[in-house]
Amino acid sequence: MKKNNVLTAVFVIACVLAVGIAGFVVFLARNNFGNEDLICDGVMVGSIDVGGMTADEARGAIDRYIHSQEQKPVIIHIEEHQLETVAGELGISYPDEDLAAQALAIGKDGNLWERFREIRKAEAGEKNIPLEPNMDETVLQTYVEEQCTQFDVKAKNSRLKMKNGSLHATKSKTGLEVRVEETVAMLKE
Repeated sequence: MKKNNVLTAVFVIACVLAVGIAGFVVFLARNNFGNEDLICDGVMVGSIDVGGMTADEARGAIDRYIHSQEQKPVIIHIEEHQLETVAGELGISYPDEDLAAQALAIGKDGNLWERFREIRKAEAGEKNIPLEPNMDETVLQTYVEEQCTQFDVKAKNSRLKMKNGSLHATKSKTGLEVRVEETVAMLKE
């Protein structure tokens, strides 16, 4: 009889502990699991922290970042000349993927444990959705060919001419030619 009472007590204590642990886990994850409209804390899209934002707020932050990157000034020096432009005119663009929706999906799919694990990874900074620019090489090459080659100068050799019984050298002109392929390669970096 005493043996049954001890086993019953151990079983009851184990059940209470299991329910307590499950309740504690649900309590810790309640804010993240209960809110399907907010992105988990710690989620990054490129270098943008979108944690705690709605998908629309994250889209706005991503769009502002992309716009600022496309409007970054680029100065190209060609000898004593310089061209000023922005990165977007050189063919830099970003993918049209819905990165905010990808960020919102983190910690929202799977069973309780999978969601909990994803949320903890996000909070630890292990969830970063890459935001990499694309380079349209034809736009870049066209820009270099149309804008940079305007500073090309044909070389002109000096010539000797006889003038009033003496030799005189005409002025020479140093040439300048923009190497399109090399310039495109340097701008891509």
